Amino acid sequence: MKVLFATTNPAKVKKYKAELEKRGIELITLKDIDVKLNVVESGKNALENAYIKAKTYYDVLKMPTIGMDNNLFIEELSLIHISEPTRLL
Repeated sequence: MKVLFATTNPAKVKKYKAELEKRGIELITLKDIDVKLNVVESGKNALENAYIKAKTYYDVLKMPTIGMDNNLFIEELSLIHISEPTRLL
């Protein structure tokens, strides 16, 4: 089965590709296809943004799609959202 991983981040691809292949899933990346969409990630949190990204690509390509949006959440500071944790260093 082919599944699109809607990311251009090679570290994310590397992390999941081998494990998915062991389960019979061929991971296709945005680099593998010739479709560039402008996805507006307007969700309230990482889960909503991942859904928006996956749904946008699925609607165009009709291919099962994984969307992922990584963020740093600190439970005690749940009202603070840090989308680029590397800037904290």
